[in-house]
Amino acid sequence: MLAILADDKRYAHITALRGDAIAGQALGMRRVISEDDMRRGLARMDEEQSRKSLRPALIRSVRDALDRPWILGINANIRT
Repeated sequence: MLAILADDKRYAHITALRGDAIAGQALGMRRVISEDDMRRGLARMDEEQSRKSLRPALIRSVRDALDRPWILGINANIRT
């Protein structure tokens, strides 16, 4: 969800996650939905209501990282 919120075109990453049983288990997930299911679900969300609920969740997910020193690695070989 974070990848989608950060760059609303990365649905294809969901397909790769569906085949990774370890990642899902580590996050306590029983299954990973398909990218089509994600698109349909997001299309049904009210924009203003979802902004009010998702923005605080996004901030909570990165707040601890903002208080620590970190290094950003950039790969210039990736084409979007």
